[in-house]
Amino acid sequence: MALYETDDARAERRRRVLLTGATGYIAGQLLPAFRERYDLRLIDVRETDASGNIVEGVEAFDLLSDEDSTLEPLFSDVDVVVHCLRRLGQRQKVLEHNQRQEGYPPRAH
Repeated sequence: MALYETDDARAERRRRVLLTGATGYIAGQLLPAFRERYDLRLIDVRETDASGNIVEGVEAFDLLSDEDSTLEPLFSDVDVVVHCLRRLGQRQKVLEHNQRQEGYPPRAH
């Protein structure tokens, strides 16, 4: 699903975008344009950027540790998810979480 739609009926409503890692560097580069164009839901593990500045509208959640029942509502009623989440040393945990969400059995280690 593209962020931009050409259908006139859908163009009248702003797309709802969930942005993960919203206080990080990459999200910080995207946010000015995204705030102008989309209805945003911003999530990250903290509400401040690396300089300690509060990022307006961020909800604090940990996508890797919080219960699925807590996280599931975050993804409802959104058109697009833009993942800017980055955690060093968590690659395997992220892969396993994604596989679990897609219904794949866990891999043997």
